[in-house]
Amino acid sequence: METYVPHPLVRIGRRGEHWMGSVETHEVHDDRVAYEGHHDGSSYLEHLRFRDAILQGTAPEVTLEDGLLSVAIGAAAHRSIDEGRVVELAEFLR
Repeated sequence: METYVPHPLVRIGRRGEHWMGSVETHEVHDDRVAYEGHHDGSSYLEHLRFRDAILQGTAPEVTLEDGLLSVAIGAAAHRSIDEGRVVELAEFLR
């Protein structure tokens, strides 16, 4: 399964059955998402998947470590912009 940001498309299927893979393409809209595209709405949908993993007792699609690293990268990028220097992730991670 893959999505195409900022387009509200979801493709489901197997790759490799022909040059593009055998996939179904669905246009998806959720009236609860105020603005579609880019980051808007993606966190909402990620949270729904996380909820489903909890309810079904399956592993989440990302780990706690994945989330920590993504926040550290964003914080380092902002510090780099603010201070005009290279910022090492070690400043945020132990």
